[in-house]
Amino acid sequence: MKQNAFQLFGSQHLVVLFLSLLFIYLFPILINKHASIFLKNTISKTLAIVMILNELSKPFYRTFFFDDLLIQSLPFHMCNLASILMGLYFITKKRLLFEISFYWAFTGGLMALITPDLTYAFPNKEWFPFFLGHNLAIMSVFYAMYCFNEKPDKQSFKKVTTISLLTLPVIYFLNYSLGYPANYWYLISKPEADSLANYLPDAPFHIIPIIFIAIFLFYLIQLPFRNHKN
Repeated sequence: MKQNAFQLFGSQHLVVLFLSLLFIYLFPILINKHASIFLKNTISKTLAIVMILNELSKPFYRTFFFDDLLIQSLPFHMCNLASILMGLYFITKKRLLFEISFYWAFTGGLMALITPDLTYAFPNKEWFPFFLGHNLAIMSVFYAMYCFNEKPDKQSFKKVTTISLLTLPVIYFLNYSLGYPANYWYLISKPEADSLANYLPDAPFHIIPIIFIAIFLFYLIQLPFRNHKN
């Protein structure tokens, strides 16, 4: 069957982007407004199970059904880690897990939705899990903000920036150890699909501007919460 190429900001992309933003924003608001504390906690635990199982099962279903290599299917991209950490947050209520996920999901996840690393359009088999995973990662952060009153504070930016900078060489070494085509956090090469990375220098020199762009985005998304106190 002939597959159509995924068109960045084409009609299909714009529709799914609109629906994604509705889900990400409205679902937590509706639950917070109409659900009891017990139901909020039940939903959060369900989200935790779904997100963690989804990420941990990727090496298996992508290897057997998507013909990917195992080394490129491990849940080590920033969005994968944000999903797992948010799942653990819902189970443990450890605030640091929320803080890391807030920055990683909102930067990596939103960039993934705006410029998806997809080759083919729907109904290609990669389309649904791609958008499902990223939507859940971002929505779960909104869920914690609305239903559990979690917000980043002045120290969150410093903590997560430090953690991210310390994690970056670990991910780079992981890519190097696994070998081609492992490319977690896109540190070995730029995404194949069209994205902001098109305007960056060729690898490995693209890493330096990526770091500064990430820190700038971290700073921007925390501005509305600078005076929040926990």
